[in-house]
Parts: sequence; C-alpha cells; structure tokens
Amino acid sequence: MPVIEKMLNGILRYNKASKANSLKKLIEINKNIQPKAVIFSCMDARVRPNRFLDDDLGDHFIVRNVGNMVPDASTLNQNTVSTEAGALEFGCIQKNVKDIVVCGHSDCKTVNMLYDTCIQQKEDEPSKSYLEMWLKLHGRDTIDIFKQLKPSNNYAGPLLFEIENYKSFEAYIDPENKFSITDKFSQVNCLQQLHHISTYPFLKLKLMTGQLFLHAFWFDVHSADVYMFSRARKQFIPVNQDNFEHLLIDSHEQIPK
Repeated sequence: MPVIEKMLNGILRYNKASKANSLKKLIEINKNIQPKAVIFSCMDARVRPNRFLDDDLGDHFIVRNVGNMVPDASTLNQNTVSTEAGALEFGCIQKNVKDIVVCGHSDCKTVNMLYDTCIQQKEDEPSKSYLEMWLKLHGRDTIDIFKQLKPSNNYAGPLLFEIENYKSFEAYIDPENKFSITDKFSQVNCLQQLHHISTYPFLKLKLMTGQLFLHAFWFDVHSADVYMFSRARKQFIPVNQDNFEHLLIDSHEQIPK
C-alpha cells in the first residue's frame, strides 16, 4: 500500500473511531493548556514516547531529533540557534514546566553512526553530510566521556556527569553487560544531554532552587522495556512495579546540597 494511502486510511479510521473523543478533550484543555514536561526523544520510528508513557492530549511537549540530542548552550549564537533551545525556553520559562526528560534508546542508528565515525574511525576527518555535522558537533562530549570507559570491565565505568547548578552524579553503564557496545554508548549519550541542558543560563535559578528536575529514560527496542536512570543506584533500571517507589523518590532528590 502506498504510504499516502495508508496515511489517509489512518485519518479515516481516526475520524470514525476517536475524533469525537479527541475533540472533547481539546475543547477542555484549550481553555488552559499546561503540559507538565519537556521531552527530548529520538525521531526513530520505533520509539513512541506517547505510547509507552500512556499519556493524554496536552500532557507533554515532545521534541524529536536524530540522536535525542540537546545542543550545549556554548555551541549556539544568534546565527546558530536551535529548536531544542527554543523548546527549553518556551516550556520551562514561559510555561513553567518543572520536569525535563531525555529519552534515548537501543539500536539507535544515528548514535551508532556517531560511534562508528568517531570511535571506530578518525574523529577529525571532514564531515560528509549535514547529518554527520550534527552528530559530531553535538555528540563530541559523548565521545569524550565514553572514551574514559575501559574494556577491562566491559565499559561499565563509573563515569562522573557534571551537571551545572545541579546535583552531579556517578553512573555505571550497563553493569550487568546485557547490551551491545553501541547501546552502552547510547546510554552515555542520553545522560550527557542532561549536562547540555544544564548549560542554559535561563535555567540556572530553577535548577539551583529545585524548581526544575532532569531525568533520563532509555527504551529497549528489542524488549519494549523502559528504563529510567536512578541516581541512588547509579544506573538505568527497569520501570516496573518493584522499582516504582524508588524511582519516584530518586527522581526528586537532585537539588545541590
């Protein structure tokens, strides 16, 4: 079936099955829409935060790009602004969102490309495409911190992630050694984005005073399991009933002492 035909059929099914309920919800939230989080996710078609969060219309702002990357503020100026920076300012300053989530995932094709290009090959070779330029520019910190890991302990670390105006943390990367080397790299990349987010000056006060919290999720495309980073346990752990209370408490114990 041609792709547009599939899309049009999908819209027809939506019109018939769920449009009425969607309109009812839109009428309710249009009066006072107040999303509760800003989510940065990879654009990979297999990763659907709305689905695994089981969220509703108006719950979150979601920004999707290749590699779920958020540029470090130092890489931006008046001529090189970014959607991600604008989303942070709009969500956290204008709409007073209190939680930011970065969602990485396994088998990330673009993060794998960054690994192959800059870890396996020569990092200093000229970029051959816009995609490669994006990955090298905003993934260079991921490359640098990943290089601290050693094969002697299966690249488990620990690594120290310095978060500006916030509580820094140690992380063990896949200590049970369940995932591939590129999936470990993906987890490092996901955590590194929390540092990048903390570099924006307009977030400084909110981070220092506990008005804003940073979280990292990681989705396994092979098992459909969702992981969340626990600062207390220093690793990504599965989101399930057994870990629910721990993750809830852990996620808001991040204010600098």
